[in-house]
Amino acid sequence: MIIRGKKRMQKIAVSLNRNLISKLLILGFCLVIGMVAISSYQYTYGINSVIEIAGRLEARTAARQLEQLPLTETSAISTSQVYRSWQQLPASIRNAAAKTSDAVPPEQYTEGFYAESQQLWYFSVLPHSLNSGKTLYLLNRYPAEEIELLITEYISLVINQSLIAIAVFLVLLFALSSLWLRQLSQPFVELNRWAEKLGTAEATPREQYRYSELNQLASLFENAVDRLGAYNERERLFLRHASHELRTPLAILQASLDTLDLRYPEARPLERARYACDSMQLTSTTLLWLARESTDPLTKSDIDLKALCDGVVEDLAYLGTSKDLTVSVDGRGRIKQHQPLVQLVVANLIRNAFQYSAPGKIQLLITANSVLVHNPTEFSDSPPVGFGLGLELVHRICSRQQWTFDYQDEGSSVLATVSFQTVKSQSEST
Repeated sequence: MIIRGKKRMQKIAVSLNRNLISKLLILGFCLVIGMVAISSYQYTYGINSVIEIAGRLEARTAARQLEQLPLTETSAISTSQVYRSWQQLPASIRNAAAKTSDAVPPEQYTEGFYAESQQLWYFSVLPHSLNSGKTLYLLNRYPAEEIELLITEYISLVINQSLIAIAVFLVLLFALSSLWLRQLSQPFVELNRWAEKLGTAEATPREQYRYSELNQLASLFENAVDRLGAYNERERLFLRHASHELRTPLAILQASLDTLDLRYPEARPLERARYACDSMQLTSTTLLWLARESTDPLTKSDIDLKALCDGVVEDLAYLGTSKDLTVSVDGRGRIKQHQPLVQLVVANLIRNAFQYSAPGKIQLLITANSVLVHNPTEFSDSPPVGFGLGLELVHRICSRQQWTFDYQDEGSSVLATVSFQTVKSQSEST
């Protein structure tokens, strides 16, 4: 049965669906805030960069003038001029502005390029209205090659700064997402660890998980394991009671057969009845042992597998009297195991081979710690009812004792192999 734990009152279960929605909303809000922050930074940085660019243009223009006048120590320059009227601007500027603006004179900021003295210049004209109603025109002129260099530098700088800002934002976003994913996955990890121990001796009380959906899932797990445990318990009780109930009539039959055997020693029907009673006794003993849950170590003794197989074949030979069967037992081996369990496994395998074998030869091959049974079969589609009982008993015994059992259906024959060396011993030997 499942060990149920008390719910911890300090933990309040919340809906996983709502939690995911809230985290997605927070994530979207963080994305918006991050993009706004990046945009604000780029805007502020852009204004500062424009001011810096204007200063660089002034410096480069001054440097060009000083190069043209090597004897001059200082130079007073101005790349900006103010004109009171449109007609006072140079004709080259007016002509170039007329090509780039819809209105002459322009009513808004205008920029462009013009050629003068075999050199390409960049210009900008900014109209400024006075309180008196008149308009002033601010003219800025720079060499075109200097503008192109500064634009290239500015674009490269903006791209680099943008990449750095985006990288920092992505790192923060990744850290936040990782934290959330860890918080979301931790209850699932705890549920998985708890569910692995359900139905075992290491089962622990169920905790109150953070999400209500996980609590519902854990409750379903508990109920399902409870049902399976109750079913297995009923099965064990049935097998135990049935085996106990069979032992009494079997003992009576055995005693009666012994009495009749003294009176009629040569009676073949009595011999068959004795063998059938022995077979039922073997099955009852096997079922009773499987129904037990004892973990006490079993006593081990030296067992001669060849002598054991010869004895079982001799006792069960009556099962093959109506068939054209021959039996060969080859090889030798000695093991140290619990005698009754080895007897049950070997007897079930050989009895299954006698009962369901087709006419032919049953081969038993014995190695140092294993027994192999090979016999022909005559059923093509599906085995007859009861065929799998002996194999199922062998499989369960081997599972309990950690022995290796292998069954192969080869079509016209079957091959069953039992190794009495435990899986742990095999791994240590390799």
